[in-house]
Amino acid sequence: MDADESLPNKYLSFSGEITSQLSSSFRAALSEAVNDGAREVTVLFSSAGGSTDEAISLFTFLRALPVRITMHACGVVGSVAVPVFLAAASRFASSNACFFLHQYAWTFANGQETPYLKIRENILLLQFAQEWSLRIIKETTGLTDEVIQLRGLFLQPQIITAAEAAQLKLITDISEPLIAAGSKLRVVV
Repeated sequence: MDADESLPNKYLSFSGEITSQLSSSFRAALSEAVNDGAREVTVLFSSAGGSTDEAISLFTFLRALPVRITMHACGVVGSVAVPVFLAAASRFASSNACFFLHQYAWTFANGQETPYLKIRENILLLQFAQEWSLRIIKETTGLTDEVIQLRGLFLQPQIITAAEAAQLKLITDISEPLIAAGSKLRVVV
């Protein structure tokens, strides 16, 4: 028997932009852990953000899994990666981790001519993604509209330190990640 096959907890490392390719690999790694009998999956997580479509889908996938997911912020968790991180019921951050919130933006291909209706579609999608992210933050942390407005979340770019994240209940606690001896860490690529 493989050393980590008997352990109820599996460990994954996700570091990078939330793209179709990386989120597909993440889903595959999580599915493999579930199929191997894991009862808990701890994810060492760092992402500056990425695709809002992928983030919404990934959040839903994480919430649907029949195992306990623990997220451990190990670096910058920014933009649309924040609600993905919040999909886990159990959340921690390394002391050097931070969270970055800002107003969402759309990236157009260089030199692409874009008709007015396409721009309006993109605005609707951005508004939906930002409102969704705000709803997830409120539901998972208990932050009130008043606190969100006072902090200017999504209005002004801001860094939230691990200590501030604990106060705002983005995380449960500040701790350094520790992978159990004999475990195998799978890096999602």
